[in-house]
Amino acid sequence: MEYVSPEYDLEYRHVDDDAWYTVKVVVAEGGETLTVKYEGFLDSSDTIFQTDQFETAEDVDEAMNRFRPLSRQLQDEECDKVTEGMIVCSSYSLDQKDLRYFDAMVEAVHRDKHSFASTEEECLCSFVLLWQHGPNLGILTLAGIASICLLQQTTQVDPRILRFSIVAKERIGNKLAKYTEIPQNDVAVSIGPLHGEENSLYVKLKPGFLVMGTTGKCYGRISKAHSDHLHDEDMGRDFIHVNEFAETGIQHFLLIDNMEKDLSASTISEFIYKQTSVSSQAYVFPSRSAELFARGAIVSECKMEIEKIHDSLNNSDQLIVSAKGRPWVITENALRSGTLKAMLGSLVPKSQDTCKNTDIDKELTVVHSGTEAYRKAKQLMSLFLDFEQHKRGLQKRLAYEEMRILESS
Repeated sequence: MEYVSPEYDLEYRHVDDDAWYTVKVVVAEGGETLTVKYEGFLDSSDTIFQTDQFETAEDVDEAMNRFRPLSRQLQDEECDKVTEGMIVCSSYSLDQKDLRYFDAMVEAVHRDKHSFASTEEECLCSFVLLWQHGPNLGILTLAGIASICLLQQTTQVDPRILRFSIVAKERIGNKLAKYTEIPQNDVAVSIGPLHGEENSLYVKLKPGFLVMGTTGKCYGRISKAHSDHLHDEDMGRDFIHVNEFAETGIQHFLLIDNMEKDLSASTISEFIYKQTSVSSQAYVFPSRSAELFARGAIVSECKMEIEKIHDSLNNSDQLIVSAKGRPWVITENALRSGTLKAMLGSLVPKSQDTCKNTDIDKELTVVHSGTEAYRKAKQLMSLFLDFEQHKRGLQKRLAYEEMRILESS
């Protein structure tokens, strides 16, 4: 027996092109296999998930979070439902025959009087969109109402997706149970018992420790019988409750603006480690010759660690400043999760640079509130934020004027 959706009632964000597609799902008896069928495509295009392909519960969640209820086409008479800051699903034409859908944030709405020339109401408003993924990631464009779909807000998980997730996580739990012994010197932090499993503990492992055939994962499992010696040690401030169990198998990153253009990625990583005792990767993105600054990213596979870095950098009592006096600025305060290369495309170098053995203290420093250096850095930060706000306004106007010219021809 198979559990088949009666119609194409879900959307799935495909891994290859990051676009949303209308789909239906087929869950095999036992919940071991989930097949995604795309509306308008042959069976050869199906995506098939097997429960044994996942290594962690977070891998399951990442895959299943790509499903959501079908978005609804915005109607002309309800354009007032679209407001600045909301996320919509919008169509983007790669060519005349290839229309795909991606999420975008509404940056601005240009209201215009509706037309009633025909028997039906026609919306003439335009919407400035900031694309959240896909080929236009981070780019502003202008769209009409025909391109806008409203997301369905729901907290309920589709029962077919839920069924497959439960079976997949049960299989992962059975695999993890086999790993009953971890050398004591590889344990960094005791996490505590997992809810509903009194005979097991989760522990944080040192970077690179091998668990289930993968490296770089944050956590593994040991049996309670092999963990008694851990409780004899004083875990101090590093003891973390199980409710704070970190996500694994996915990158978490923080974007930084207003860096020096000649700053190396290795210097950033070393500086972050010196300030927070957290190991991370860093990237510096290419910048135009006319730009005065560069942008970069700080990346970790462990969510708790990137949050610790974020809290340190976002401390209002101090600022990170280059040797030339340029302060780091976090213009996008929210942490991102996913694959950095997929999110930022060609901007991401293939790897970090090698360590240049530079004196970190000469490259970057921390200035504290109440000092003259802090006052100047704060003034420069305000200047940069004003510049960014003005630039966003110009981008909105450019998108609007471009579309207006194109539509007039």
